This record gives sequence, C-alpha cells and structure tokens, in this order.
Amino acid sequence: MKLEVGTKVRWVSAAGVLEGEIVRIVLDLNAAQQTIPWIDIKTNVNTVRLCATDSYLKQMRVEVLQETCLL
Repeated sequence: MKLEVGTKVRWVSAAGVLEGEIVRIVLDLNAAQQTIPWIDIKTNVNTVRLCATDSYLKQMRVEVLQETCLL
C-alpha cells in the first residue's frame, strides 16, 4: 500500500469507519522508545495520528480510497 501526503484513506476504529486525507508523515518514538512511522490524517472533524507499521495498518484495516475521474 502506497501512503503519501494527499492520499485519501479509510480505516476502522472504536469510533467506527472513518475517512480522511493524509496531511503529514513523520518518524517519531512510540511508548517503547522505538522510532516508527506515523501518519497524520485530517478528517471532517479533527486530525488523528495513526501508527504506520504494517501490522497496525492491517489491524486497523486501513485502505486507500481511489479517486474517481469524471470525463
């Protein structure tokens, strides 16, 4: 899965199925003081930060939304 700034994604959380656009990708520490990638996603309501490791993205069922092209 290719994640980059501007990519629209959908994921499952305790709040339900959410959608948003990736606005930032950073490397930062987790609780175990390991440097890992994080993605900041802007939704209609707020901005959330998700851990961007493969196992976490699979657990959250993150998927890239395809833009539809109207011609």
